[in-house]
Amino acid sequence: SNAAPDSSYWVYAYTNGSAAGSVDITLPVGMPAATTYEARLFSNNTFSVLARSAPFTVLDRPNITLDVAPNPITVGAPATVSWANIPSPRSTDWIGLYPVGAPDSGFVAWAYTTGTSSGSIQFTVPANVPVDAYQFRLFSNNGFTRLAFTTFSTTPADCSLDRGGDTLYPAENATISPGAGGVRCFNGDFRGRGYIGDWNGQTVTFAVTSASAGRMNLRLRYQNAGPDATRTLSYPGGSTTVTFHNTHGGNTSGNWAAGLWSEVMVNIPVNAGTNSVSLSGAGGLLDLDQISEATYTGPAFTGVAGGSTAAGTEYQEISATWAGRFIFRSGPASGEQYLTQFGYVGDRVTYTVTGGGTRTLRFRYRTADTTAVAQRLVSVNGTGVAIVNFPTTGATWGTAAWAEASVTVNLPANATVRLDFLGSSGHGLIELESLTVAP
Repeated sequence: SNAAPDSSYWVYAYTNGSAAGSVDITLPVGMPAATTYEARLFSNNTFSVLARSAPFTVLDRPNITLDVAPNPITVGAPATVSWANIPSPRSTDWIGLYPVGAPDSGFVAWAYTTGTSSGSIQFTVPANVPVDAYQFRLFSNNGFTRLAFTTFSTTPADCSLDRGGDTLYPAENATISPGAGGVRCFNGDFRGRGYIGDWNGQTVTFAVTSASAGRMNLRLRYQNAGPDATRTLSYPGGSTTVTFHNTHGGNTSGNWAAGLWSEVMVNIPVNAGTNSVSLSGAGGLLDLDQISEATYTGPAFTGVAGGSTAAGTEYQEISATWAGRFIFRSGPASGEQYLTQFGYVGDRVTYTVTGGGTRTLRFRYRTADTTAVAQRLVSVNGTGVAIVNFPTTGATWGTAAWAEASVTVNLPANATVRLDFLGSSGHGLIELESLTVAP
């Protein structure tokens, strides 16, 4: 108050030595609220008063809180960090992750809040941090003015539980060269005990067995929430570049924890016995779940919905090369296998066919997607020749009938026929079972 002696100040700060200016002063914790105060300007380290401010009242500081759930947090897994009661929220308020005892400048990771007084964000504790005690700290406006903190503990990921699934060659059992990536088990819908996460630069080597020399179709199951990535696939006697397309519908800042897995298939030569097959290179982050041999054991398909038995040479999906956000499944009725979730940017299927001249390409498919008319671009030897529509064949995926979409083209004696997705990712999905090349 204006009656307090000059020596009874709560806090002080120097000016900048200029005739006019301003300075920020933080009021100390414990300073009584609902009390009238004034600021006084003194000269040259003395109590010679030069000026007094108008009286002002200090208000109670709001109870700003910061919480995290769950607690403890599994390293590499997402957690929900919630805050409440920021009095003057800004879009530049931020949350940092710290080992307990670290200075405010020593954050491990950070993220902005949503700029609201109260809210929450998803925050992933990096998988490569040591298991220890940590803190989330809330700061104001891109600075280090700490508003609140909360302490939590971490636990290692338990990758001992086998989820089952098609795990002939699980990535977690492969030989992995040193690097930042390693076995993870928290991004959803993986198979086996886990997968290789944060994979970018390490060489992953599998021991692939074959009963006889020849060629093998390998299915590489992966997730990519970023831009398209590449790796070099090395096999006995050669190598090839494999592109791993984005599996999050084209969202290159996707949520890895969602576990949106896909497959890409490559055909390689193998020797009888054990073959060393490796993937290497640093072409963008990926999660690698497994590789497996794509085999077809179902009966040969001889007809289509409606009883058509037109002559022609059939090419099953198992004999094609495909890339994109696909899942390879077995049919419920006749035992056929097919690709599902064919409907995202970058999805493509390539067949190697024989028999030149004018031919009708009959694509066996089904779809219950009513969000858009499914369209695909047909290319022959790399040149687009037609756009094919795939009309809806049923109200629900489980009961939709199999049908055919066809187009007549001119084929060289030996040709590659490619079917590419057209449209907006996630709209116009189809399931594709085979291509028949008919006279």
